[in-house]
Amino acid sequence: MKPNLLLQNLEITDRYGGKLPDPDTMCKGQCEGTGWVPQQDTEAPFLRCPDCDGDGLDHGRTIGEDHPQDNCDGFDRLGMVFIVVLVICTGIVGFFIGSLVCNLFAR
Repeated sequence: MKPNLLLQNLEITDRYGGKLPDPDTMCKGQCEGTGWVPQQDTEAPFLRCPDCDGDGLDHGRTIGEDHPQDNCDGFDRLGMVFIVVLVICTGIVGFFIGSLVCNLFAR
C-alpha cells in the first residue's frame, strides 16, 4: 500500500500549536488560553476572545467583565452607593417640596 502524498506533508498539532499555555497566566475565559473562541452561528469560524482580547493571557479579569480588577480602586462600588443615596435624598427632598407647594396652592 502506497502512502498518501497529502498525508505525508500534513503536520498535526494540538490547539495550542505544540506549546501548552502556562496555567497560571493563561486566560480563564472561553478561549482557554488560545485567544480565540469557536463560533458556529456566524460567518467567522473563530472570534477574538472578549476576556483576553485575543492574546490568551489572563489580565486579572473575571469572565465577562469589561475592566481589569487590577485597576479597580473601589470607586466603582463607592460611586454606586453615592448615586443610590443621592437618588433617595433627591426623592425625599422632592417629595417635601412637592408637598409644600401643594399645601400653598390648596389654601
